[in-house]
Amino acid sequence: RVVNISSFVGPRTLNKCSAELQQRFRSEDITEDELVALMQRFIDKAKKGEHKQDGWPETPYGVSKLGLTVRPVCLEGFHWFFYFTNKL
Repeated sequence: RVVNISSFVGPRTLNKCSAELQQRFRSEDITEDELVALMQRFIDKAKKGEHKQDGWPETPYGVSKLGLTVRPVCLEGFHWFFYFTNKL
């Protein structure tokens, strides 16, 4: 059993991402490798100051919580996340 404690900031941050990023994070078939790649993409773009142009919000904390919130989906296919984030 995996217990995941995150923050409401993760799902709220998702709504500040571009449509393309929202689609990938909300995908029911997102893999852990894809999630890691997305998080690395944010880090790389943020280091260059290009994250906003790439569709990311101005909140590294929020992006970290977004990744933490999506990770159980990769592991177990939890679908509650998609219901919750579609209601925000």
